[in-house]
Amino acid sequence: MTTSFADQRRAPKVLDPSSPEAAVKFHEDAKAFMAKHGRSKASALAALHRLGVVTKTGRLTKAYRSER
Repeated sequence: MTTSFADQRRAPKVLDPSSPEAAVKFHEDAKAFMAKHGRSKASALAALHRLGVVTKTGRLTKAYRSER
């Protein structure tokens, strides 16, 4: 499947995960996320639930649990 030139222009820039620019971008995005969703424990858990990190009861989902 080919993509049109317009679709290529709209594609987000992908940074190398090990680059300093990626670290700065991650830090800025994490700070913005916490400002929006980290106001209370309930809002933080709701955001993590929407992302699939925790269950409705607040426990980690299987993908994020460590196997001991």
